[in-house]
Amino acid sequence: MNATFQDMEQLANPMNGTSLSNSTQLATFFHSLVGREPFMFGLHGENGFMLTVGIAADCGTVQYSSDEGLPPYLMALGDETDEDEFVEFLAGGTPTPIPKRFCLPLDRVQKVMQDFLTHGETSNAVEWEEI
Repeated sequence: MNATFQDMEQLANPMNGTSLSNSTQLATFFHSLVGREPFMFGLHGENGFMLTVGIAADCGTVQYSSDEGLPPYLMALGDETDEDEFVEFLAGGTPTPIPKRFCLPLDRVQKVMQDFLTHGETSNAVEWEEI
């Protein structure tokens, strides 16, 4: 499956519209994004579903939903259980606080993205919670 990148923080990012279709492209692309100030982007699948991904220095977050913004909205669960701690990711210049329980190590974020590219569905590498 092909999925298209859309930076939600840097709307003029020249990488917007980049199509990803395999693990090699994804790995190279993902590593080019790491190191920026925490931000969010969309990965829009050709199947009508998308991942909204946030990347910070040492963790990330992933939401799975329809491309039309209709429910259900599924969040990948991390290892944290603390409801009071948050990580902020920028989207449109606005910090978006995400509870730490929805934050994953970056290698798992990349795995979830790879599974989405392969199957167009949620990954079995994480548990999901409907929000």
